[in-house]
Amino acid sequence: MPKKMFLIYLCFFSIFQVSAGDKWLINKDHSHVNFTVPYMQFSEVSGRFLRFQGSMNYNRKEDSISNIYVELDVKSIFTGNKMRDQHLRENDFFAVEHFPKIAFKGKKVKYEGYDITVIGDLSMHGVTKEVTFKGKRTELQKDTWGYENMFFTLKGKINREDFDLQWNKTLEASGYLVGREVEIDLAFQMQPQGRLTPFSKHKIPDTKVIRLREKLSRGEISREEYVELSGEKPAFEIIKETRTVEIPTYQKKESASSREKLDNVGSAKGMVDESKSHKYGYILFERETFAYYLSSMFLGVLALFGTISLFKMVSRSFENTGLKYTLHFLLCFSFFLCSYIVTFDDFMQFSIAIFK
Repeated sequence: MPKKMFLIYLCFFSIFQVSAGDKWLINKDHSHVNFTVPYMQFSEVSGRFLRFQGSMNYNRKEDSISNIYVELDVKSIFTGNKMRDQHLRENDFFAVEHFPKIAFKGKKVKYEGYDITVIGDLSMHGVTKEVTFKGKRTELQKDTWGYENMFFTLKGKINREDFDLQWNKTLEASGYLVGREVEIDLAFQMQPQGRLTPFSKHKIPDTKVIRLREKLSRGEISREEYVELSGEKPAFEIIKETRTVEIPTYQKKESASSREKLDNVGSAKGMVDESKSHKYGYILFERETFAYYLSSMFLGVLALFGTISLFKMVSRSFENTGLKYTLHFLLCFSFFLCSYIVTFDDFMQFSIAIFK
């Protein structure tokens, strides 16, 4: 019986997950939570919340959203005036020490094409009221790097006194310093959980060739069109052109496997094999001269003394034993890695030249 109940629960949970859809999160890089409040019946004060988060479920099959949730950090309120921001955090307004969060939980979503109406509960300053936001949404879109996006713009109005935000000052003719009605302006970039576009992607330089590569990756142009428009040559042709120089004598005496690497230049296998040994990168440098080996040995000795000096400096500068040993390990590891990459390989060639 327990086994049957477990299977029933499992099937129910699976069906619920499918109907609920994928979880999407707010990407704050291109989102905002803004508000506007009337001031002295003519001007207005605008502000925003700098820290917020939110999520929703998106059902791809039905193209519908559900389980909308947005949470604001009230301490992050910003209006451009430090004294005013601090006043808003105090007990006259939000009382952030007692009510640090503002939360909205959606209950119903209505669609008319890409027009959208979201109805839900807004909890603020210890009070929860039903509010309505209206706006638009986009269809599912992919950005330059292939990340999925959906954008929402929503607007709504609330009466701040409904949420026990009562502070005010009177004016002539029964007026008030601060208006009661607050306009809320929201814009959210939603992306699948775990697939948010890193902002560092936007720092990639914008050039003609990079734009052509982006079109090539999306399949908008063929490789032949890319080569024609960009003027770039395929990688294997560039490598062939750079390998027309005369190969030094000692490399001609290498084993058959090494010669095979050189013969296969231009093929994918040859390109990969060459990348495994840095010594082929010095093909234009005559390595059978005494000055070359002398400079290699000098660099090795310099690296050794530099490591010893840093080792002593770490021992004198840090009292924390764990940190000291960690830095010692990193120094030793770096030295031996560099020795393997540079010194060992050069000395191996040096030894071969001497004994032969």
